[in-house]
Amino acid sequence: MIQLLSDEKIFHLCSNDHTKKLRAVQNRAFIVVPFSASTLGVRIGALAYNLAEAISALIRGEALPSLQFSHTPITDNGSVQAVGKSGVRVFEKLPIWNGTDLNELCPGSSVPIQIRDDIPLATAMSESNSDKLALGLGLGLGFISLLLLGFAGYTYQKSKLMEKQLDQLKMKAGATSA
Repeated sequence: MIQLLSDEKIFHLCSNDHTKKLRAVQNRAFIVVPFSASTLGVRIGALAYNLAEAISALIRGEALPSLQFSHTPITDNGSVQAVGKSGVRVFEKLPIWNGTDLNELCPGSSVPIQIRDDIPLATAMSESNSDKLALGLGLGLGFISLLLLGFAGYTYQKSKLMEKQLDQLKMKAGATSA
């Protein structure tokens, strides 16, 4: 269903005299975001990252990261798209909608989507001292945050215990004076 809606929207963008003059339409810079990724939930962070990567790739002509995107065929006509972990889709070749080949209808031409081979984190960390420093600072700050959080929890529990003891003393004082 989402495929049909996005294809229809691309059809309308490419067939409208005003919108087909837009640079994004002429460059065929179409990004499809599934509704489930756009709602507040666990996928919203991945969506933000995938959108930033996809927009950067379309504007600058850069390759998409292989840790986040993969090539996926979408229809019988050989249309290809890059799909992110959040569900974000970037078209390399436009699909056919309702019998209309969107590649022929849309102005401009599609640019092949490149997906780069990302270096595993362990290798990248061992090669860069600044990354080691950043990792050390991040871990140190995280540890300090945990200590502060633990101290705050201990203080809170201690204050609750003291309040309870104070209430018991007030009750005893009220019982002896009566």
